[in-house]
Amino acid sequence: MERKLVNTSILFLLIAFTLGCSDGGPTISNEGDAAIIGKIVDSNGNPLEGVGVHYIPKLVGTAPTGFAKITPTTIISFTIPEPTELTVYILRYGSRDTVAVIMQNESVAAGNHAVEFFGDSLTNGVYIYVIEYDDKHYERKMLFLKNYHELWKAIPLAESSDEGSFTLPYDLLAIGEYFPRTSETDPTVIDSMFISSEITLVITRGENEFSLEDLVVDKFTAIEKTFTLPIN
Repeated sequence: MERKLVNTSILFLLIAFTLGCSDGGPTISNEGDAAIIGKIVDSNGNPLEGVGVHYIPKLVGTAPTGFAKITPTTIISFTIPEPTELTVYILRYGSRDTVAVIMQNESVAAGNHAVEFFGDSLTNGVYIYVIEYDDKHYERKMLFLKNYHELWKAIPLAESSDEGSFTLPYDLLAIGEYFPRTSETDPTVIDSMFISSEITLVITRGENEFSLEDLVVDKFTAIEKTFTLPIN
């Protein structure tokens, strides 16, 4: 059922979960080529070009809603054992496309470091930040959650063509991805959550044109659907 824009106040959320260090990085499953195959039209059935497609994942687990940081930035912290040249960059989950380069071959001293990352251009979803120096390669996961009011400013996961069509691969949605949470001083897991198969698809064109629709994703079965975006 389609849900039009309603007047509500939902905080901008950015959640960063730090996982154990691993040279192999997060495991990314690939269950096939299933996707949301959509067409976006106006109220008269005319195709709309250039409409951004985003989503709001439903999180299930023991983690309380209130532990998310209410901030448009996140801090990436790490320790370097000796002076070196460091590279830090962000990948999109699933496609592993590079979406941001924070540091590139920059000289750093040994010790503890922290870099601030502004995620204004990133849409909702899971991202991987990568730290590289010498022959080392470390990866961590981050989950970005924004109010749907804010998504029009972010780079979408997909965008409609001149015929109004788009394809959003399920791989980008990170369905089933698990996130433990630890304290800043103790590696013991406090609580956890995972991304369920229930999502809200958000289509938006500009600041005041939104449409939201709840979907249940079966990762082995494509969804083919026409979505209507009311034009102001």
